[in-house]
Amino acid sequence: MFYLCQACHSLKTVLQQRLSREVWDETLVWMIEEQGMPAPEPADYARLLDYLGTYLSPETPR
Repeated sequence: MFYLCQACHSLKTVLQQRLSREVWDETLVWMIEEQGMPAPEPADYARLLDYLGTYLSPETPR
């Protein structure tokens, strides 16, 4: 997350989001297809999505 996200914006932008796993997935696809984020390898994409969906979900305490 650090290297992919911070390349374009502050990590605060990412950390303040509380999205479901499905919305994180849609967001990552959009970032790759429309915003030029380098596409991670499939295993890295899965790890990133797991991290975001686990630690930055609507259910995660702030």
